[in-house]
Amino acid sequence: DPLAANPKATVQTIVRGLPGSRVTLSDGNVVGDAAHPLKAFVFDKTGKLYVNAGAPSDNCLPARATKPCAAGEGAAPLAAIWAFTPPQGGIFPALKPDDPNPPREIFARGLRNSMALAMHPDFPVAGFAFLQAENSRDLPDIFQPNEEINALEKGKHYGWPYCYDLKTVSPEFKSFLRTVSPYKNLCGNAALYRAPLSLRLPHAATLGMLYYLGEKFP
Repeated sequence: DPLAANPKATVQTIVRGLPGSRVTLSDGNVVGDAAHPLKAFVFDKTGKLYVNAGAPSDNCLPARATKPCAAGEGAAPLAAIWAFTPPQGGIFPALKPDDPNPPREIFARGLRNSMALAMHPDFPVAGFAFLQAENSRDLPDIFQPNEEINALEKGKHYGWPYCYDLKTVSPEFKSFLRTVSPYKNLCGNAALYRAPLSLRLPHAATLGMLYYLGEKFP
């Protein structure tokens, strides 16, 4: 309650244990200083909570050209959107010290850092989009890659660290994406990979985005 005499004492926790600066990857390696610990979050019309879990690095260093990127694998992947489901009624209860987190699923993967999330008020009704503006990887070139705006769909992969721009293969993973694995030819696999809805200027680093529903502009 921001108007309480002691606002801090009124804080209620509904989700705890989100990945921060120190994270353990799916292969057991520990990253002591993850690059993207900040969280952005949105709610859909049912009350479901979607949270950004940013990638720990620029392009999954150390690069493992013969294996999938450990940061994006497992039950708690980074570079992903985590979705938490509230109880019936759409309201998350405040957690007591021994309470478990609400049920969680991985909504989308391959999103390096989703600091700009825009939820249409009618999503998840078909035809209304959940948008994400991607803070893409860096390259030794100020003119590439472009940043992205993605229309997020459940269960899809959006490229990081394997693909950027529309379907350009990351140089570190060219050989890996030719091998037999679930990621073979990912950047051209329309069943798994979703290319951006649109591209933005390189290094635009969009940090906020929303749907405008007023009547001042057409």
